[in-house]
Amino acid sequence: ELSNGSYTVPPFGTGCTTGSASWKGTPRGPHGWASSSCHHRQNTCFCSPAARAISCERLLSAATTSSTAAPAAAQTTMAAPVEVTQLLLHAQDPDINVRSLAEQKIQQFQEQNYPGFLASLAAELSTAQKPADSRCLAGLVLKNTLDAKDEARKVELQARWSAVDNTLRNQIREALLTTLQTEPQDVRHTAALVIAKVAAIDLPQ
Repeated sequence: ELSNGSYTVPPFGTGCTTGSASWKGTPRGPHGWASSSCHHRQNTCFCSPAARAISCERLLSAATTSSTAAPAAAQTTMAAPVEVTQLLLHAQDPDINVRSLAEQKIQQFQEQNYPGFLASLAAELSTAQKPADSRCLAGLVLKNTLDAKDEARKVELQARWSAVDNTLRNQIREALLTTLQTEPQDVRHTAALVIAKVAAIDLPQ
């Protein structure tokens, strides 16, 4: 935070995602927003952590509203990916309030729309145009939905994956393999970790 109350924008892949960020007068990149509430001047963001927290509250309204309204049986087919880039970037925000809220929203998304959650993470990880930070975190979150140190929890997670529609599982496998051909290396490494977890579940079958 600067003395004038503004916030210095970190390098590409992090930073403010509250508004349609302007980077010295030009669109900031793939993690810009559609609103005009955020402005950047000379690498400086004039949005407060409170503003970023408010934007985080609105991130998954469409996904969580639709999954809540649908019958439980129908949720198994709700696998359309939604935009999670900003949510994942918020989960890495230096402000603890913004970060905690994003983590809560990620957990809420997983609980309310598990197929859509998997599809969204896989899409984020495999899309080369997305920020490396959000892609890596998408892969790590995906990995953690497939494995756990506690044996009982591990069995539960593996059973949940196995119960997912086979078409969606194939799409995720293809997305993971596609990611191995993209840059940067950190993203490829994360994808390889996820592939190992998927293989550990699928190959014994």
